[in-house]
Amino acid sequence: MSAALVLNTISEACHFFIELENLLNQIHYQLLSRDISRLELSIKEQSRLLNKIRQNTELRIKLVEELGFSNDTSGMKQLLSTLPEEEIETAMASWSRLESGIRHCQELNKLNGRVQARLGTVTQRLIGMIDDHYYRLSTYSSKGVPVAVKTAQMGLNA
Repeated sequence: MSAALVLNTISEACHFFIELENLLNQIHYQLLSRDISRLELSIKEQSRLLNKIRQNTELRIKLVEELGFSNDTSGMKQLLSTLPEEEIETAMASWSRLESGIRHCQELNKLNGRVQARLGTVTQRLIGMIDDHYYRLSTYSSKGVPVAVKTAQMGLNA
């Protein structure tokens, strides 16, 4: 096994996280615009990309462990420090770029989760307003006289 294979997985992962960052930004705008059809396609693409990232990570873990290093940041830095002097700086920069990409994608994902939660709350409020409006209108006759209301009407509060 060669450290060059590990470096290859790091480089590939950096590209995957750039793709994921772009996709998470698209998802953000699709959530805000409620573009459900495009959002569904983006989520399928996100699943495909996350599967590639998982496979890349599993391969890197296997390679690092086969080279005798621990499967953590410390082990990776030890491995990279064993490279020829002229490659260490580039390798460390790639690893740092990958870590940064991961953190940035986590933040974008959290942001999208908050947007999705807010949209869900707004939708529930709108449904509640429609529900209340329907029942308020249905509790009075055309002459303004209160009338009985069945709670199962339209199935909105059932």
